[in-house]
Amino acid sequence: DLKMAYKIDDAAPSTVVAYNAIGLYKWREMATEDPTNNVVNLELGDDITLPTEGITSDSDGPVEGNWTPVGNSTTPYKGNIDGKDKTIKDMYIVDKTTANYQGFLGYSDKVTIKDLKFDGAKIVVGKAGDDVGGGGYVGVISGFSKANFEDCHITNSTLKCLGLGTSSQIMGGLVGALSPGSGFGKITNSSFNGTIDGRSRV
Repeated sequence: DLKMAYKIDDAAPSTVVAYNAIGLYKWREMATEDPTNNVVNLELGDDITLPTEGITSDSDGPVEGNWTPVGNSTTPYKGNIDGKDKTIKDMYIVDKTTANYQGFLGYSDKVTIKDLKFDGAKIVVGKAGDDVGGGGYVGVISGFSKANFEDCHITNSTLKCLGLGTSSQIMGGLVGALSPGSGFGKITNSSFNGTIDGRSRV
């Protein structure tokens, strides 16, 4: 049976209600096509499982990803996310380079993320054997954030950094690094269950 993938509320700012992986990818496309704003809100209309067909794993975890982070330090994500108590399942992020800001959101700024759940997320970052850096600011929901997180829960998830540089780890379950200020940068009633493998500042 065909089900609705997403619907879009065009009232400013736009809101994408995602019902499956296609809807989630549509939101990511919209949120990144205007790099100066990144203001596209997200709501989940159902539990969403990201596709894992063909993704293989080795001793470090998955060798291919199915998700690319939204937002970075130059163009942070500035939309709100309401998970409606739904779950995003099997998000895999793999970036074995020196790139930083890894998570569902790479970098989020002065927004509210609430009632959002992840299950079975796997993140593998960093350049193996790199003594300088790579794979810094890593968290399942956001690598770096100035957002507020309310009632967000993560289960059965794994984060791993292959780099050796002590200046680059900065890893956390929900958020790699949280920066408070101007009423933002708070985590309330939230939890992480899983494993984090980093070298420093975990």
